[in-house]
Amino acid sequence: MKKLLFSFIIAAGMIASFVSCDKDMNNPNASISGSMNLVSPNNGTSLTLNPNNFSATALTVRWTSANFGYSASVKYVLQIISAADNFDTSTVIPQVIPLDTYNEYTNSTYEKAITTTTLNGKLKALGATIGAVSNFKMRVYAQPSNQLDTSVNGLREYSQEVAFTSNVYDPIDEAPKLYVIGNFGATSTFANWDINMNGTSNSPLIYSPLKDGVYEGFVYMNVAAPQFKFANPTATTLDIKGLKTQYTQTTMASVSLTTPLGNFAGEIMASADVSTSNIITPVAALTGAGTYFIKADWVNNKYTAIKRLISLKGIMTSQVNKYFTYDTDPTSQTYRMFTIDNVTLSAGTGFIQLKDNSSALADKVERFGIDNNVPDLQISPDALSSIKNKMKLGGQSQFKLLAPGNYKVVLDLRNSANYNLRFVQLP
Repeated sequence: MKKLLFSFIIAAGMIASFVSCDKDMNNPNASISGSMNLVSPNNGTSLTLNPNNFSATALTVRWTSANFGYSASVKYVLQIISAADNFDTSTVIPQVIPLDTYNEYTNSTYEKAITTTTLNGKLKALGATIGAVSNFKMRVYAQPSNQLDTSVNGLREYSQEVAFTSNVYDPIDEAPKLYVIGNFGATSTFANWDINMNGTSNSPLIYSPLKDGVYEGFVYMNVAAPQFKFANPTATTLDIKGLKTQYTQTTMASVSLTTPLGNFAGEIMASADVSTSNIITPVAALTGAGTYFIKADWVNNKYTAIKRLISLKGIMTSQVNKYFTYDTDPTSQTYRMFTIDNVTLSAGTGFIQLKDNSSALADKVERFGIDNNVPDLQISPDALSSIKNKMKLGGQSQFKLLAPGNYKVVLDLRNSANYNLRFVQLP
């Protein structure tokens, strides 16, 4: 008798669960009106996502309410797919962003702000190419909030589809950063002393890969007497720091880039303005146009600015330095990257060096190597393509070119959390 009663209780529970899942369809008033509308963004909207302001709103979704014929708590969800895909194809899995849940039976309009980092993550998950603008489409769907998402017979109403375009960036570009503002615009294509609180300044950036308050990076300065300051803007202040005391490096070879900020470092302090006081300049022996490795400890107010030449060397270059130049052409695919164009290379190993005397074992920290912990020689994945090989400053492992030929070598130093190297074979 007890077994029979227990079985009855289980069966009753299963029936109740089934009824709960499908009660909306069994509601005599339940229906799908088909009147829900995605009000904004407009069809054909073009978005630009800025990793330097990743917490900002990328777009605001506005939509009208669904009407299921009775008072219900309704859940709304945004779906996004690539423009070439079809929402109705079973193999297409949309990226979803939950909007909100509302309890009503009225004609209303709602809106939800989507942050840059959230939208970028969803677009990247769709397989969009990083660094390129791609085509997408979105729609909103609504369903009773107590209905299972997997319910086959449940109620679900969809808005119309809206097409849009957007760039997609590498999430690593959201690493903490400082702006290096200064007077080195012109050919370097950075605007002089440009800074704002919107995260859209046309000034170079240095990053903190470890998120420890220490920022570093390479900055190209194309003026004879470079001047600069640092800025860490927030929504309420530019937070600018300039010179307190000068650093003491005297030659290019006197300090290694990987040396911790020590006694030779200069000091920085809060600055009252953008450009007229507390200006930082390289030491007299190392001034002039060129590439500077800049490091700033924002917590302890220390900095250095060390000038460097960057070259490719190894068996692939017959042990001859092949120097990189900085690309300042805004129409180029390698804009603001370091390149060696149309260079003849042999098959074999090589490395990126930052000092002409860095062939000595003690100076290998002045190299870029493959970013891993394996001490053996590494093979570039495919020398015939433009695959980005992650590089590490101080990485002693060399890389190997698989096939001889003419190449364009591209060294991307824009983000110290994401250094990478490419070999692009030319016809």
